[in-house]
Amino acid sequence: MPAQVADTNAKRYCSMPLGTSPNDIKEFLESYTSQGYVAQEFRLSRCVCGSETFELFADDDEGCAKRICTLCGEEHFICDSEEYWSEATPQHTTSGST
Repeated sequence: MPAQVADTNAKRYCSMPLGTSPNDIKEFLESYTSQGYVAQEFRLSRCVCGSETFELFADDDEGCAKRICTLCGEEHFICDSEEYWSEATPQHTTSGST
C-alpha cells in the first residue's frame, strides 16, 4: 500500500467509532479501503476453538495484520501479512478486539 494511502487510512481509522458487533467490521473495511486497494470480500473470522473475538496487531505502513484469539491465544496472519511481518512495527489496535 502506498505510504500516502496508508497515512490517510490510519487517520480515518483513528477517528472512526467502535462497532457494536463483529459484522460492523465489514462497513469499517469498506470505508478503510475505499481510496486504495478496495476490499472485495468479507468473511467473519472464527478461530478453530470457536471464538470470534480477537486482539488485532497491525502496521499500516507495511500493510499487514495479525489477530490473536482472546480465548485460546492462537495467532492468525491476515491475508499475506506473514510475508511482511518481519519488516513491520505492529501496533495493538485501540479497539481491543475484532
